[in-house]
Amino acid sequence: MAPNQLTPEQVNQQRQALLDSLNDKIARRGDASSDASTRSSPSPEGEPRGTTRPRDEIDASDASNPAFPILFGDLLSPYTLEEGRAYKRQKNLSATSDASAEQYLKTVNPVRQGFQTFVAILECGDKLEVIRNDANSKYKLPDTVAKTAQDYAQMAILAPNVKNYRNPKDGSKMEVAIAGAMRTVGVAQLPPTFETGRCEVLNKVLGKACIDKRCHIKTEVSKSIADSKVKVDIATLTRSCIGASPVKASAALYQRIAVRWLPICQEVAAALPDVAGGTKTAKEDAFWLEVDKKLALWRLTFSPSQMQM
Repeated sequence: MAPNQLTPEQVNQQRQALLDSLNDKIARRGDASSDASTRSSPSPEGEPRGTTRPRDEIDASDASNPAFPILFGDLLSPYTLEEGRAYKRQKNLSATSDASAEQYLKTVNPVRQGFQTFVAILECGDKLEVIRNDANSKYKLPDTVAKTAQDYAQMAILAPNVKNYRNPKDGSKMEVAIAGAMRTVGVAQLPPTFETGRCEVLNKVLGKACIDKRCHIKTEVSKSIADSKVKVDIATLTRSCIGASPVKASAALYQRIAVRWLPICQEVAAALPDVAGGTKTAKEDAFWLEVDKKLALWRLTFSPSQMQM
């Protein structure tokens, strides 16, 4: 046992001494008040001058007063080891926490107990900070938000007013524009703009969905023009380009595929005969960069209403 710690017997002795001292003070205060009242209010001649209670009567009265043990006795009584261990058994503690609680229970010095409590609070705060940082580093979009982002990316690629299928030279990115549109229409559970790391996770999901949709459209259109002797079925090609996206087939989409994508893909396929030898990413980038060049040329040739087809 540490030098500054008191045994339970010593604690009980100090408690009893304090109780005796309090009883004695209360008794003296009662005697003094009786004497003062006697002196200040003299009784008529022939009547008793005040009432003086013996010490035994005072002690018996204080002991029978229910407020006395509530105010003093219960606060001074020690929390026994048995009571503390019974309380511990009601909780689900690990072996380490149980040992720490046992050590705290055996500590009699209140200053030491307070310091142990303060250190435990600091330790909990440090652990919560580690958990928060770890959660941020492993952030993942909710499944519903990721699916919504993929749908919006597919709709953007099939939209009639797309000016660039690859990221333009001015540095703006299609996925950033799509994320802004999602915020404008009020898509729920999007990361706030000040959470730049989580916004980058959203942009990566959108960027990958755009790449997958461009690759899907290029593959379907290329297959349709592979055999020049076979006439292209625009309706079938349109349904193939839409795939699993929520976009509905429309006359405008039929026209856009027939008038825009088919001729452009034919021209690009003829202009890039050796792209097939490169990597998948290089082939996709080269193909869609050429498509963007053709679209820029078309915008100079045709009116905006014609380009909406």
